[in-house]
Amino acid sequence: MPLPNIPPGIEAELDAILADALSQLVIIQPVEIVSGDIPGRYWQGQTNPEDTPADGATEPFDTSLTPSDRARSWADVGITSIDGVSTGQGLKCQLAAHESLGDSGAASWWLVGCVELQGSRWTRAIDGAGDSHAHPWREE
Repeated sequence: MPLPNIPPGIEAELDAILADALSQLVIIQPVEIVSGDIPGRYWQGQTNPEDTPADGATEPFDTSLTPSDRARSWADVGITSIDGVSTGQGLKCQLAAHESLGDSGAASWWLVGCVELQGSRWTRAIDGAGDSHAHPWREE
């Protein structure tokens, strides 16, 4: 099912946010798995903004957020802005970086974007490395 085009152009805007976040993470993750706060593990970005943006509105992007099991925030790994939006400004898409673990440690990482449109929650996942978790925009 395609993403609703309300407001007009929203899918292109959301995809640009995800593309910029991914372009930064592909540089960060190889360093994190070697010398991050938990060696052998990929960095996991806490869901940010904390509230899901809806219908083209924005929610504050907070680069100080850290996952409950990690010490390093978005800013600590070098992400201080996404698609021109810096901390405290509004972002139209909620982001989170996830990892899955294999028998020998980190097996893969991926980026998830989330938005609410017309009362429905939509997500898209983009693979970074390892096993595939990718999917196009879909209604949850």
